[in-house]
Amino acid sequence: RRALKEHNTENIEFHLGLMNRAAVQRDQRMAGLEKALRAREMELLEMNKTLEREREDRLDMMQQYDDKIQALLEVFDKKMQQNTVKCEKALTGTLKCSHLVEGMRNTSDGHTYAIQEVKKEISGLSYMMRVGQYGNEERDETGGVGGPQGAPVVTALRVHQKDGPYTSIGDAMRAAKVGDKIIVSAGKYNETLRMTRPMSIIGEGHVADIQIESSGKDTFVFETEHGVIQNLTMRQKGTGFWNCVDCVSGQLQIEGCDITSSSLTCISIHRKDTKPRIWRTKIRDCGGTAIYFFDSAK
Repeated sequence: RRALKEHNTENIEFHLGLMNRAAVQRDQRMAGLEKALRAREMELLEMNKTLEREREDRLDMMQQYDDKIQALLEVFDKKMQQNTVKCEKALTGTLKCSHLVEGMRNTSDGHTYAIQEVKKEISGLSYMMRVGQYGNEERDETGGVGGPQGAPVVTALRVHQKDGPYTSIGDAMRAAKVGDKIIVSAGKYNETLRMTRPMSIIGEGHVADIQIESSGKDTFVFETEHGVIQNLTMRQKGTGFWNCVDCVSGQLQIEGCDITSSSLTCISIHRKDTKPRIWRTKIRDCGGTAIYFFDSAK
């Protein structure tokens, strides 16, 4: 504008040249920008294609996983059906075996009961002969039979933890004969006792000072015709299905004792021929039942 105003041709040409050069530079910059944009567009197109390929691959992979899971589920269902059939067959077989075992048990119990009856008769006869109900027939010098009946022969076995002669009740019971007495001195005896022949176990002193304890087994099991436990403290300190005194058969006399159990029962009585006599005895602190009758016991 200044050149036109001054009517100077040279200035006009100079300024037009400047404008042309500026336009050329602008066009070059625009061409560079277009080229960069095209390159960026190509990169974006390549990234889009790559992402599309990855998406398709993932879809294919997920479809393969779905097919595999479906196949595994079908196999699992088939095996579950097969196992169900097998379990039903096994349960049926188990029920049959249970019936057979129950029948065998009933038969075995019957035989065992008969054998115990015979043992009772034999042991009772032995006991009566020992205490003198049947006298010993002695022949005199002339060959005749005579003489008084035999007197009862009863031996007292003493149990003392220090002085003996027996330091445990179990040792004395194994050494005792039918009808013998076992005198137990004061002390704490961690033992499990089983009386299999007629005898008496008597505590000497205060009942609280003679303690018989066990855990994990029945403290005292009685399975003979007759016997006596007197003036004893008996403890069952285990957990589970254990008894402090288990009367399996015969006539047990429990007198002046103190019986406790943290387990199943204090005293259990089973079988109809078991008839214990319990008197002047404390039965307390029972984890389950104080006196439990079962197996036709009355």
